[in-house]
Amino acid sequence: MRQKRLFLLPIILVTLFCSVSSAPKNGVGKYNQRPHMERKNKVQLPHNVPDGYRIAQGDMLVPQGRKFINWPEGKWPEDPITGWPSVPYVLDEDVEVDRTVIESGLQHWMDNTCITFQETKNESQPHLRFIASDGGCWSYFGRQPQNGQDIMACDTIDVVTHELGHAIGFFHEQSRSDRDAYVKILWENVAPGYESEFQTEDSLNDVEYDYTSVMHYWSTEFSGNGKQTMMPWNPYDEILMYAVYGPFGVLTFRDKLLANIEYGCLDKWSSNCEGSELECLNQGYLGADCKCVCPPGTEGETCETVIGDYYPPLSCGGNVTSPSTIHTPNYPDSYNPLEYCMWWIQAPEDKKVQITFTDFDLCYHDVDADDQLFCNELWDSLEIRLEDPLTPGELYCGESEGQYADADIGPGQQFTSEGSNMFIKFYGSDWNYWRGFTADVDFV
Repeated sequence: MRQKRLFLLPIILVTLFCSVSSAPKNGVGKYNQRPHMERKNKVQLPHNVPDGYRIAQGDMLVPQGRKFINWPEGKWPEDPITGWPSVPYVLDEDVEVDRTVIESGLQHWMDNTCITFQETKNESQPHLRFIASDGGCWSYFGRQPQNGQDIMACDTIDVVTHELGHAIGFFHEQSRSDRDAYVKILWENVAPGYESEFQTEDSLNDVEYDYTSVMHYWSTEFSGNGKQTMMPWNPYDEILMYAVYGPFGVLTFRDKLLANIEYGCLDKWSSNCEGSELECLNQGYLGADCKCVCPPGTEGETCETVIGDYYPPLSCGGNVTSPSTIHTPNYPDSYNPLEYCMWWIQAPEDKKVQITFTDFDLCYHDVDADDQLFCNELWDSLEIRLEDPLTPGELYCGESEGQYADADIGPGQQFTSEGSNMFIKFYGSDWNYWRGFTADVDFV
């Protein structure tokens, strides 16, 4: 079976992280702030490019002359005794993070694949070497031929899981060759110098694209102006690219399936389950316990019953095709924590959408490194897209008494679409102290 290829090349791949509490003054990072994650705010590259390597995509070292093709030697080999793929590792003595964080990330991969990670004292062999973070989080990409390759000992399990994905051969999801069939890159919003972050690669894609993959960027990653750099062709799918929609840093079904295909786990498990008559359906596969591992939206012993889509449904909002009133859940009481709502308002072709706010009470503005107020999309925010559902709109947030800022929207304020469609996106953080909003929808 053809499947999505892991780009197993001897390269260094760096992941940019920025913190919720920090707001760097450069164009990248100020807007890329996420809840419940520790992000560092500068990319760390080697001071000198090694002989025979070149910088590619702005944050990788690639051998001169090598194309982005499958490199079998980059996969970690099987242990000659156990027969399972094995990745030796050591923990540098300078590492100060809680080693249980590293071990939990390793265990998460072992629980869901046949890949084993084994701490070793034998450094005269290829192995991962967890080193102290110098302000960034990165990993070499795939298995390297030298004895020891660095991987940052980051301090949260989600980041460790992501970087381990690179170490065993995973590239970023949005770099697949079929990426453009799933997301639109908004180049005008990408921070100057970071265009290479959205380069596609030659890949085999029989494992379907996954917006929720642990290897996927968020929709505002590497933004230079706070607006989205990527937009799914179905605007409702943008929610899938945010951690608020599910447990961030957890391997998805398709992440697991891909790793298990590439490392031969499915065949090994099938051989160990000889005599089993189970035939897993709907893309399910036979796991280590000889039971079917079923994708989301299916259930049953063989995944035979389809109960929904791979992605969970939107919790609030939806299509609006007639004049009505829209409001946040529970209004006028506080909305639910980590609430995400989307409304696609569609007027007749000869009409425009007009909304009139009767109440607007959201969390206050944030302050950037230059003491300027702005709407942090990861606090309460409302985005109104007036041009079309795939063109980012302005963000609006609430009153900031201590900073002498009024709410961005007042009672009676109106917005009118440029065409027959308007798209509204609301995010309510876990600081759900406010009422939310209510607005009347009309066609004019």
